[in-house]
Amino acid sequence: MTTWLFLLFVFVHGAVIAHLCIKKDGDARLASAFIFGSLASTTPIYLLTVAIKSLNTSLILFFCISLLFFILLRNKYIQAFIQFRNVHWTRWCLLGLLFIASYYLFSKAFGYDSIHGNFLIASHVYMDMGAHIPFIRSFSMGNNIPFAVPFFAEKSIFYYPLFDFYTGLLEKYGMRIDIAYNFLSSLTLISFIVLLYKTTYVLFRKKSISILTVFLFFFPSTLQTPLLQTASFKLFLQSFWHITSYNGSGPLGENTIQVFWYFNTFLNQRPLLFGLASLFLFVFMFLQQDKKILTKSMQIVLGTLLGFLALWHTLIYTISFFLLGSISLQIKYFFKYIPFFFISLCIGVPAVLLLDKFPIVFKPGFVLSNTLSLERLLLFWGWNLGVGIVLIPLGFIFAKKNMKLFFVPIFLLFIVPNLFQLAPYMYDNHKFFSIWIIFANMLSALALATIWNKKLLGKILTCIFLLFYILPGLCNFLVIKNDVKAVVTDYPRNSFMTFVKKNLPNDSIIFTNGEIYDPTNLVGKKTYLGRVHFIYTYGVSADTAIQNKNIALLGQDKNSIQILFKRLNIRYAVFYKNNFAHNTSDVNINFYKKNFTKIYEDTNGIIFKI
Repeated sequence: MTTWLFLLFVFVHGAVIAHLCIKKDGDARLASAFIFGSLASTTPIYLLTVAIKSLNTSLILFFCISLLFFILLRNKYIQAFIQFRNVHWTRWCLLGLLFIASYYLFSKAFGYDSIHGNFLIASHVYMDMGAHIPFIRSFSMGNNIPFAVPFFAEKSIFYYPLFDFYTGLLEKYGMRIDIAYNFLSSLTLISFIVLLYKTTYVLFRKKSISILTVFLFFFPSTLQTPLLQTASFKLFLQSFWHITSYNGSGPLGENTIQVFWYFNTFLNQRPLLFGLASLFLFVFMFLQQDKKILTKSMQIVLGTLLGFLALWHTLIYTISFFLLGSISLQIKYFFKYIPFFFISLCIGVPAVLLLDKFPIVFKPGFVLSNTLSLERLLLFWGWNLGVGIVLIPLGFIFAKKNMKLFFVPIFLLFIVPNLFQLAPYMYDNHKFFSIWIIFANMLSALALATIWNKKLLGKILTCIFLLFYILPGLCNFLVIKNDVKAVVTDYPRNSFMTFVKKNLPNDSIIFTNGEIYDPTNLVGKKTYLGRVHFIYTYGVSADTAIQNKNIALLGQDKNSIQILFKRLNIRYAVFYKNNFAHNTSDVNINFYKKNFTKIYEDTNGIIFKI
C-alpha cells in the first residue's frame, strides 16, 4: 500500500509541474509526469534521509509536505488531473501496450523465481547486475546512507545513487525487487520514447521523421550483420532465429564492433536510460517554449530539478546543462533564463564534484588509441555506424539552417570522446556515443524521409538503407530473446542468508571470501572486498585492499589482521563453502576457528564473531 501511495504522489506532483511548464500537449505532459515526479519526489526523500538518517521518517515527512502542497495548490492539481482525464482512450491503450512490451524486454534481462527464491539474470547483463543488486539491497535492507559502494570498505566511493535508491525504496515498502526495477525501467522507457518522438517533431514538424527516429533507436545500423558473414541466405535463415550472442568481430579484429549501440546497453544501465529521458524532457521543454518565457518561479523549480539530475547521472546532467545553454543562446533566451541556470549550477556542480572524479586524458582514437591511424579510424567508424556514416552527413546537409545550429554542438559528443579518455577505462567513453547516436538518428531519419520522396529510385534506396537497420537490430533483439539465465540464490528460501540478514548488524563491515553476487551483499550488508573490477571502474585503486584481503584470508599474520579489522570496524567474518557463492576465494578456516568465535554454520557457510 505504501509503495503505490508513494507512486501516486510521484505522478501527481509530476503532472502539476508538466501542466505548468509544457504547452497544450497531452502526450508530452503524460510522459513528463513520471520524470518530473521522480526527480521532484525521490531526490528530496534521499536528501532528507541523508540528513536525518531514517528513510521511514523521510517518507512520512514527504507525505506530510505533499499533503500541504495539495491543500495550497489544489486548483493546479485539479486542473492537471482533469487534463489527464481528457486523454483519449486510444492513447491509454497505446501506452498500455508499450508498457507490456517494455516490461517483457526488461524482465528478460532480470527476473525472479519466486518458487525457489532465486534471481534470474541474463548473461549479457550479469556483470552490471552484480553491482546494482547490492546497491538496491543496501537501501531496502541495509543502512547505506549517505550512499557509498557497499562492497568496498577501504574508503568511501560515491556513485550516482538515485535510480537504485528509487528501486530500493519500492522494495522496502512491499514491491519485489525485480518487479520494482523493471516497473521503473518500463515507465522510463515509455517516457523516453514519447519525449524522443516529441523532440524530433518540434525540430522537423513531420511525423514520419519522428517515427523513423524512434525506430532507429531500437534498430541501430552497423555492418555487423550475420547475413554478411553467412555462406548462404538459407543458412542465415536457419541460424539467425537462435542467435545467443553479440558478434563484435570486424575487419579490425575482435571486439571492434561495439555493442553500446544496441538496446542491451539500457538493459544493463537503467540509470542511463532515466538520464536520457530527463535530457530529452528538458530539451523538448526548451525547444517548444517559442516566445513564451518561463516564469522565474518555474525557472527555480526546473533549475532545481535539473540540478537534482546530477544525483541520477552526472554525465547526463553535464550534457543537459551544455545543450540547454546552447539552445537558449540560439533562441536568444539565455539571459532570460539566468535563474534556471544559476540554480541548476548551485545544486548540480557540488554533486558532480562529489560523484565524478575521473581524469581527462588526451588519448585520440577511442579503443584504437594504441594502434591509431586515419585509415583504421575511418574503417572502425564505418563498420560501427553502417549506413549511418552516409545518412548522418546527408541529413545535416538537408536540414534547415536553424536545425544545423541545433546539431553543431551535439557533434561535440562524438568528437570529444574520440580525442580524450574521460573515464578509468577507455571503453566507458561509450556513454557519449550512446547519447550522440540518438540525436544523430534524427538526421538519418531526415535523410531517409528526403530520399524516399525522390521518385522510384529514392524509394528503392530507402528500402535498401532500412535493411541495414532492420537486420542487425532484429538480430540484437533475438539475442535478448535467446539469452541464457544465470541463477543466483536469494535469501527467502536460504537459511544461511536469512541468518545473515536477521542477525548481522547493518552498521558494521563484514569480511567475506565472496566476490560478485556475494550473498552477504544480497541481503543489504556492507562487505570487504567485492568485485574489484567495479571499484577500478569507479575511479579508485583497489590494490592495497586486495593485498589486505589476501593477508586476512591466508590467516598468516594475526596482528596485521586484527589491526585491519579494527580500522575498518569489521566485526564479523563470513566464509562460503560447497560452491554456494560465486567466485569465492580460498580461506584458512583453521586460523579463524582457533582465534575467533563461531556463531553459525551450515552447509553453505560459516560465520565468526571478530
